[in-house]
Amino acid sequence: MSARGGARTAVTVGARVRFNGVTWQVVALSVHSIHLVGPDGGGQAVLAGHLFADPGFTIIGADAPQAAPQWGLFETAPAAAGG
Repeated sequence: MSARGGARTAVTVGARVRFNGVTWQVVALSVHSIHLVGPDGGGQAVLAGHLFADPGFTIIGADAPQAAPQWGLFETAPAAAGG
């Protein structure tokens, strides 16, 4: 569930996610849907795009991505590219 070594964080079966202000557990994945069970035992299938577009969506326990320093990427460019 956490991003290590440049890997992307992924939603997997068993992960806990925050969606629509509620903490859910992922119980199944299909081609376009993610099946969730809430704290009350009720469930729903959500289109993946809808889930990821929710402004409050997070994978609970996943590491937050590290931001690059503002000039960090320029420092990695070859000197000849500086023009």
